[in-house]
Amino acid sequence: MKYLCFFLLLSLNTRAAVFTVTNTDDAGPNSLRQAILDANMTPAPDIIHFDIPGGGPHQIFLASSLPIINNPVDIDATTQPGWVLSNIVLDGQNAINQGFRLEAVDCKVSGLHLKNFIFIVIEAFDADNLIVQDCLINNLMSEEGTGIFLQDCNNVLIEDCKIGTNADGTLEESGNGVVGILTLGLTNSSIRNCQLSGFFQPSLNRGWGIFLDGNGNTGNQIFDNLIGVNATATAAIPNNIGIQISQDSGNNLLTNNIIGGNVLGGIVLQTMGGF
Repeated sequence: MKYLCFFLLLSLNTRAAVFTVTNTDDAGPNSLRQAILDANMTPAPDIIHFDIPGGGPHQIFLASSLPIINNPVDIDATTQPGWVLSNIVLDGQNAINQGFRLEAVDCKVSGLHLKNFIFIVIEAFDADNLIVQDCLINNLMSEEGTGIFLQDCNNVLIEDCKIGTNADGTLEESGNGVVGILTLGLTNSSIRNCQLSGFFQPSLNRGWGIFLDGNGNTGNQIFDNLIGVNATATAAIPNNIGIQISQDSGNNLLTNNIIGGNVLGGIVLQTMGGF
């Protein structure tokens, strides 16, 4: 009986919890911040759902950076009734440096519109198996602004995101941002069916849709993306460079992307092992 009770208790302690965001408050009960704090306190992979009353868009204005995510969690804004891409907005206009910082495996962020952050919107370290899906990231506030930064991550999927444009993918809304997706040490991962456009800083002559920088970016696939163009690939929304692969990154596959309208070049390779 003791062993049975032990295993029942262990099962209860490792069962995923569902935390529901029901308001747009920066903090307090049923806020996104509190849901992340609660998820960080449980060992199991947890789920954060959204059920905010009213038609939206629902804007959450952060007063400070959110807690670092250090346990597996699925933050799923598509659970909001009547969800569309710009329905749940996480806004960093109060001089907030970043949206999410993930330092855990098996996390997912989906369905959010993240805007007005100063530095990095979604930042991940050693966050294997991360999924970023159906997100809109725009209006970066500094010349170092980065949509997604991945360091030392494996088996990541970035899918169906718009970075640097409006929700329709028809207009540039990158703000002062410099790069859509930046990676260091990314392995065996995929970037697919995304739009990365509008990252061009004329005064500094720089800006990238995707930048695989430094050593260790290997075994990745970049496919079915729109880079430097609008959602219908009929007009340019230029980056300075569409995709750059540099410094001993190898065995990366680029296929079936539409790359056009970029100022300096569509694809720039600075390594012998670029593809």
